Amino acid sequence: MAKYTLGKPTFNVDEPSSLVHQSASPNALIYDISKFPVVPTNQIILSINLQMGKTIYGAKMKFTNNKRFHLELAFFSKEALEVWATKPIILLGKNIMPIVAHSGRKSFFSISLSGVSLCDKQEVMNKLLDIFGKLEKISTIKPKLWEGTSICSDNWLLTYDTTDMKDLSTITANIPRLVTIFGDRVFVT
Repeated sequence: MAKYTLGKPTFNVDEPSSLVHQSASPNALIYDISKFPVVPTNQIILSINLQMGKTIYGAKMKFTNNKRFHLELAFFSKEALEVWATKPIILLGKNIMPIVAHSGRKSFFSISLSGVSLCDKQEVMNKLLDIFGKLEKISTIKPKLWEGTSICSDNWLLTYDTTDMKDLSTITANIPRLVTIFGDRVFVT
């Protein structure tokens, strides 16, 4: 079975190049703590408390496949968040930079494209923007890379920002299921 990883977006409106982390807290930062699986949670929170003091009002662990991967910190103010958004926290002598969390009130709709021509990424991105950009606001376009490499596969992921849409059927009804890109048939799922 083929394994893929998403490449950095070739087209990126206002979303981060890394994974999008959402939070219901308006002033939240996310930290990747996956490198510390055996460190007790209380020890991590105590370390955070010593570094940040009263600038945060809450902390939450985020799990993936029953493993602790991320730490979400909610700040009392936007100003405090802005200070810590550019500073690392230090855990066990390692600097960990934050990822700004996006509002949990945002919604996205992604489509997968398979059979995409193996061409220059910029050319493919321009063609995808031309074909699919007419439907709604595209948030990101990312190539799927072969896992552990920077080599593109023939699969891409295109994500629309549907936060302000009242009815998703408007977009889903207008997305073609098959398009031609540089002479190759591309299947849309």
